[in-house]
Amino acid sequence: MNTLGYFTDVLINLGAALVVTLAVELPCAALFGVRWRGLWVVALVNLITNPVMNLLLIITVGIVGLPPNTGLSVIPVAVAASGFVVPLVLEVAVVVAEWRLMVWAFQGTTGSSRKLLAMSITMNVASAFAGFIVFVLTLFLGWGLY
Repeated sequence: MNTLGYFTDVLINLGAALVVTLAVELPCAALFGVRWRGLWVVALVNLITNPVMNLLLIITVGIVGLPPNTGLSVIPVAVAASGFVVPLVLEVAVVVAEWRLMVWAFQGTTGSSRKLLAMSITMNVASAFAGFIVFVLTLFLGWGLY
C-alpha cells in the first residue's frame, strides 16, 4: 500500500472511530441529564480526546510492526500488540481528561464533579465496548468500512 493510501485509511478509521464514539457517548450523556448545549460540550471534548487516543494507539501498533488497523477501532490491534496496558492507560487518561474538561466547561451547571466523573467513566466504557463490537463485526464478518 502506498503512503497516501495508508494515511487515507488512517483518516477514515479515525473518523469512523469518532462517529462510533459520539453515537454512544452522546446518548449516555443525555441519560445523565445533559441537554442540548451540554451535549455540544461533550461532542467538542470528544473531538479533542478521541483522535488523540486513537492516534496514540496507531503509533503503538506501528512501533511494534503490526499492520495498520483494518476495522473501526484500533483498540483490539493494540491489545494484541502490547497487552492491555497501553489501551487501558490511554483509556484512563481519556476518562480523566474528559472529566476535567467537562468540570471546567460546565462549571457546576450540569451536576457535581462526582457525577461528571461517573458520566465520563460510563461513556468511555460504553464507547470502548461499542468500538470493540464494531471492530469484530467489520473484521471477522467481512462488513468492511470501505
